[in-house]
Amino acid sequence: MFQKIKNLLKKHKNNIFVRMLFKMKQKYNNFKLKLENQKSIKRLKRLSKRKPIQDRKIRVVFVVVNSNTWNKLKSLYYEMLNNDKIDVKIVCCPEPYKDDTSITYNYFKNNGYDCIDARVGEEPWNALENKGKWFNLKNLEPDYVFYSEPYNIYLPKKYKSNEVSKYAKICLTMYGMILSLKFMKDLKKSFFSDVYCYYASNNDDKSVNEEYFKTAHDLKLQKTKNFGYLAFEDVIKNKNINSESWNFSKNKIRAIWTPRWTLDESVGGSNFFRYKDVLFDYANKNADIDLLFRPHPMAFDNFIRTGKMTVEEVAEFKKKCELSKNINLDSQKEYNHTFWGSDFLITDNSSIIVEYFITGKPIIYCITENFKIEYLPYFKKLLSSCYIVNNEEELINKINDLKENKDDLKELRNKYISEIFEDDFESISKKITEDIVKDSMDKK
Repeated sequence: MFQKIKNLLKKHKNNIFVRMLFKMKQKYNNFKLKLENQKSIKRLKRLSKRKPIQDRKIRVVFVVVNSNTWNKLKSLYYEMLNNDKIDVKIVCCPEPYKDDTSITYNYFKNNGYDCIDARVGEEPWNALENKGKWFNLKNLEPDYVFYSEPYNIYLPKKYKSNEVSKYAKICLTMYGMILSLKFMKDLKKSFFSDVYCYYASNNDDKSVNEEYFKTAHDLKLQKTKNFGYLAFEDVIKNKNINSESWNFSKNKIRAIWTPRWTLDESVGGSNFFRYKDVLFDYANKNADIDLLFRPHPMAFDNFIRTGKMTVEEVAEFKKKCELSKNINLDSQKEYNHTFWGSDFLITDNSSIIVEYFITGKPIIYCITENFKIEYLPYFKKLLSSCYIVNNEEELINKINDLKENKDDLKELRNKYISEIFEDDFESISKKITEDIVKDSMDKK
């Protein structure tokens, strides 16, 4: 019912009365945000009065929600685990929109991690609806709590930033590199105001965060630092590792397709429905290329939830991939080693572009039909060394070019890897760890 009313208001957004309602709502939201920011500053002030940590280990907790993004944090976790000044723990929360709430915990447990299940007692557990009993994070007495996904909506109430910042310093390393100013500003509406230290992924990201929370930074209650994008470390470490995802491959030419999960074009949209049949048809006609489909982990769930696909249609699509000789659907959680085994990437708007970019391999970037994103300066520069396509014909032509090794932008990509990101990709986790140790001992 609520969604119907919302859609109706959007349909008549130019109506004077409706415009007045939207203005009132905007004023209320701005007032509410200002109030929340003031509360955040009070909590940060209390944390700033803490004494330096002496005669004990620094207690760090990693709160994880989606195991698919663990590769972005993994190198930092192991760096801290091997540091004799730090006691580190992992707490696993359920992945949102999944019927099976044990996915995240089981992934870590089955892979040998010493971890804590956020779920306590009997089911049901649903963080989105605030149902169930949850492990009390405060009992661990953490000094620092690391997140990689700044979405309070996905977290149990006890794990939301406005609760945890009452007793621990929240640190954030983003699971994906931020590409656009709008996305960055949308994120700032919650969570970020409670972050004690944001480890930005680039200087554009750092500057925007410092400007957005200028008061807290001026008061030295919040910090933003750029030691590099943490995910790069895992990309480099996986360079010479074979990926099971390519076991089906019999050809020398390999391409990966990574369509986005959301159809909302204000944040980039998805070309899944636009190109899925195009790429199947291309593979059928070109037996000399192998295509690995890797939709965003949330894609199929979202397409079903929004009515774009039925459960049966998703199953049919997966079966079609399974039966194809030179197409496969990638089901592996980690993908960096899979990137290195490919020749080029076909993708939508996604931070995965940045991770693939440092391999030096060519990227075909598919623009959506109603594209309207304003990118951050660094990403505009990066895209100038990628192949941007607007339609089916341009996509096919560019695939054919890359198959024939026609890569005019290769030198420019290699130049920009150093210019945009520098070259020190393998010591980012060490720098963050050293920064935490130093911060814990600083006298305020």
